[in-house]
Amino acid sequence: MTDKYVGTEGYKKGFTAGKYAIPDELDPNEMGPKYFLKWARYVWAQYITDRTLVPFGGFTPSGRSFYELRQYGIGQQDKRIYMDLVDPCEDKNKDEGYLNINWDNVQIMSKFRDLVRGKMLTMDFDVVTTAIDETSIKSRIEQVNMMKLLVNPVMQQMIAETGVMPTGVKLPPGIETVEDVEMYNKMGGLRLSHELMIQDAIESTNYESDWSSLKNQVIEDIIDLNVAATVTYVEKATGIVKVDRIEPEYLVCRASKYQDHRDIDFAGHIKRKTIQQIRIESDLSEEALYAIAKLYKGRGGNGMEIGGGPVEMGYQRTYRSDTGDSTGYAAYDNFSVDILEFFFIAKEAEAYIIGCHKDGNAIFDRVDLQAELDKRDIDRGKKIEEKVVEYVYRCRWIIGTEYVFDYGKEYAVVRQGHNGVRRAKLPIQIYSDRSPSLVERCVPFIDDIQLAVLKKRNVLAKMAPGPRMAIDKSLMEDSTVIGNKTYSILDLIELYPKTGVLVYESVGEWESSEQAGSNRPPITFMPAGVQEDIAILLQDVQFNMNLIRDVTGINEVSDGSSQQQDMLVKVMEGLTAATNNALRPHFQLYYGLYQNQCKYVAQKWQVAVLAGEINTGYIPIGDNILKPVLVSKDLYDYDFGIKITLRPTQEDRQMLLQTLFQMQQGNQVSAADYFVLYNMITSGDLKKAQLYMAKANAAYLKQLQQMELQKLQQQSQGNAQAAQMAEQAKAQTAQLTTQLEIQRMQVEYQLMMQRDEMLHQFKMQELTMQNAAKMEQAATEKTIDFALQKEEEAI
Repeated sequence: MTDKYVGTEGYKKGFTAGKYAIPDELDPNEMGPKYFLKWARYVWAQYITDRTLVPFGGFTPSGRSFYELRQYGIGQQDKRIYMDLVDPCEDKNKDEGYLNINWDNVQIMSKFRDLVRGKMLTMDFDVVTTAIDETSIKSRIEQVNMMKLLVNPVMQQMIAETGVMPTGVKLPPGIETVEDVEMYNKMGGLRLSHELMIQDAIESTNYESDWSSLKNQVIEDIIDLNVAATVTYVEKATGIVKVDRIEPEYLVCRASKYQDHRDIDFAGHIKRKTIQQIRIESDLSEEALYAIAKLYKGRGGNGMEIGGGPVEMGYQRTYRSDTGDSTGYAAYDNFSVDILEFFFIAKEAEAYIIGCHKDGNAIFDRVDLQAELDKRDIDRGKKIEEKVVEYVYRCRWIIGTEYVFDYGKEYAVVRQGHNGVRRAKLPIQIYSDRSPSLVERCVPFIDDIQLAVLKKRNVLAKMAPGPRMAIDKSLMEDSTVIGNKTYSILDLIELYPKTGVLVYESVGEWESSEQAGSNRPPITFMPAGVQEDIAILLQDVQFNMNLIRDVTGINEVSDGSSQQQDMLVKVMEGLTAATNNALRPHFQLYYGLYQNQCKYVAQKWQVAVLAGEINTGYIPIGDNILKPVLVSKDLYDYDFGIKITLRPTQEDRQMLLQTLFQMQQGNQVSAADYFVLYNMITSGDLKKAQLYMAKANAAYLKQLQQMELQKLQQQSQGNAQAAQMAEQAKAQTAQLTTQLEIQRMQVEYQLMMQRDEMLHQFKMQELTMQNAAKMEQAATEKTIDFALQKEEEAI
């Protein structure tokens, strides 16, 4: 690797001698090409002495090269490592002497790699932009309160009577109550204009950068190398913020204890450009370009002919186009050279006037370091303070030369943190994991599988042809008669492969002169041992396949190779969850990189638009739907919290559609609402669909509640009527009882009166009879007395 780049050994020796130390901070006015050349050599010395995240040439901590891991990932690793193990050959540059078998690599890892990549590619994220500054928070509260006011019945009646609608707020369709407003706000439906603008700006960056293609390459970097990086820049011609991928093999940055490398002070990458491209992008003289061509001739596919001297190009530099059109031509125009494009953070001292205006507003104006205040400003309480401010600088260095170009302060420097402690951020986003990548973990198993397959191929190639048997002629007759035809031993052996039947006539036990007993078999089949060898090799292949499954987390359910058709749903869900858990650290790498990238892109837009609003054109937001994006400089006045959320998958859509169908079956949504919700779900607007479904469900529950209340009211009314009827019946019963009691009492009274009367009559009769008896007795006594008297008298 020492001759990979120009002057590698010289820079190594220079670094050892302490020649390439980090440059001292200079006055901003003195930061010319010499200062940036010092930085370039310092960064390069760090890289070639393996003091960076990616060691010189691209190697992992275990010593495997990035190129080797890439080849293993796609199943194109060097075949000679297996040739030397299976059948060593003295001449390493020739294939002669190797086994006559197929040496093609088994495409095992490429399958698992594609499965992991497919799982990660299905992860789409939605960018959620929330303004977190005080002004935006107050504005959001005002919007919510205004929406609540608009849905108030009293306000609606006033609007209907006056015909005047409040300005500055508009109710979305379907928002009718205060509860709807609360639900709409909680689900993120209420978005401020600048929140939508910054979100559109990020989507515009992804669209203009073709992030869908870059995403695939970034995921491959994570799977193969566990390192991924992107760079964000402002396109000079349009002012649009764009993103590009950096190949980890050519990444140059400090190592860090953080996965996101938040504490590094420089980062860059190596690129190859032609001299014609450099002529367009730089102000280097033709003499400098000629000197560069001389240094790079014969390297990297460059030719040896460069001409006798620098060529006078027949056009003005100010009229060059990005296409590289020119009216001149040089033999070295297509020479490719290595360029280190890097960024670093340095501090500068700046002077600011601190104070307050008469109206109370604070003053924070930048002035020259040599500026002084007059007595009147001092009397007003103003003062000059010097502050150390971080800036990001960029530079392109033609490796191995003394030439730098496109150097200076980075356009639209992004800073993070609070006022007074804001730190500059590098435009290169890096995420890495110090653990081995998926491919590197599987390399030993891939080698074992490849060796087992090669040995199996060799066994099959060396397998003896059939029928593989031994014949003892002394135990067989020379010929055999079958029917009317005589067959020799050779005739029978010839028929055996065709018919599968071997007929022979053995010699009698004592017929042979050699006394060869017929109890010995004349034909013996020879064991070949091929099946045992193949079985062992196939078991080894399966064993290593299972190890790869353990490392990658891709089990039989995930890759679709499971033959168990009756596997329980819970078991399948568990295996799928196991796969996701095994791949979670790799998902996290991509998630972290993309979220940091979106944050930086948003901040880059905020600074880039200070020069004026930017029209990015149209971006697609749906099927056959385009949206114009205009980014204004008002964005700089707000602070945003940027986060990404997992975009609903096709399974989520199917679940919502199933829920919608169930709601329709249960009459929870009307036919019109059903088609509106169906279109929302199929078009991908799931958040709005969830909002409307929640609202429909709330309305349905409210309807059910009203129906229950009606039932309760009807039941109460029925109970009241029944109670009233019961009271009436009870009153009627009491009245009837009373009447009966009165009648009973009347009857008893009448009976008592009749009894008393009868008793009185009986007593009267008895008295009468007694009186009559007494009178009759008295009369009798009188008669007797009269008779006695008469008798006495007669005497």
